[in-house]
Amino acid sequence: MNNGLALRWVAALAEMEATGKLSEDHRFDLTTKWRSEVINLVKKEACLDYFEAAHDTDSIVSIRVKNQEGERPWLKKSELAKIFKAMTLDMSDKFPDHKEVAQRICFIG
Repeated sequence: MNNGLALRWVAALAEMEATGKLSEDHRFDLTTKWRSEVINLVKKEACLDYFEAAHDTDSIVSIRVKNQEGERPWLKKSELAKIFKAMTLDMSDKFPDHKEVAQRICFIG
């Protein structure tokens, strides 16, 4: 049994139920605004790139992470997996100058 997957589905179903109560126009406007804001935030970061070619749904923003070392321009899946894992942990002990941000646990798709 995958408890993490089950919890994501419980959260997703609750979100879908609440979102379904909004009018279609209101949902579209909120999604458009959210997407625009996220893309603007990504574009402000030198190590990130909004991957526009992957735009196939308005509720997903695909990004690439620049490779700071080596010849490849972008990190590969195994490297991104390390970032994903680190985002699910309290990393404040490793980044004492940025404790407030580093202690936040963040789950991404």
